[in-house]
Amino acid sequence: MVHTSVPAKGMKEFIALAKANSGKYTFATPGTGSLGHANIENFMDLADISLLHIPCKGAGQAISDALAGQVDSMTDNLPSTLPHIKSGKLRPLAVLALKRSLVLPDVPTYTELDYPGMGDGGWFGLVAPAGTPKAVIQKLNDAAHKVMASADCIERMNAISGESMANMPAQFAKQIDAAIARYQGGRGQEGQYPHRLMDLPDFLQPRPDTPVEVRAPTAPALPLCDSPHSGTAYPADFGHVVPLSLPR
Repeated sequence: MVHTSVPAKGMKEFIALAKANSGKYTFATPGTGSLGHANIENFMDLADISLLHIPCKGAGQAISDALAGQVDSMTDNLPSTLPHIKSGKLRPLAVLALKRSLVLPDVPTYTELDYPGMGDGGWFGLVAPAGTPKAVIQKLNDAAHKVMASADCIERMNAISGESMANMPAQFAKQIDAAIARYQGGRGQEGQYPHRLMDLPDFLQPRPDTPVEVRAPTAPALPLCDSPHSGTAYPADFGHVVPLSLPR
């Protein structure tokens, strides 16, 4: 989304402005290495544009700076920014999701704008320790599906622009793998676009003598539910957990 002072009514116009003014337009994030930072770095790579990164001390400051016009653009969760979009203070250009948001039906997804390499949005998933018995996983899976299908849960999720989606373990494992590849600077499973390798904060950098090993879950998994809220994905070892739930 952009501040209303930015002379772009849609994403194509914003990309054209950014191409014509390389490095001029700014984007705020909750901080270096955050999901918002990763997503915009990814988008700059895919759209072949250059924006100036303004890392903030959390999402609250990023939103405040965007509302004040101190930065030109930002990306964040809908529950946090929807009131400002509805009031006309921020202008949405695209949603990072599998499909258009029910609360912003006129705003296209990145895939509709021909950027499938952006992925399918932020998500939360349920996992269990590797080696958890299949019977236990199945029981948790059944319970989660029941809750997610309830009218009360659906109503609550809709109220915060969220969405629940049932998924199977293999699908969730692929989703984790695709996210790791995307944020590592590799090639994702969906768009097959090359991505820029980000500079991560010092505390996330592996020690020179300790290579980071990335591997898929080593035990049965059963995804359960999905949410459009953002999370942060970094190179990590997922071998000690079992994915139980789905992304958004």
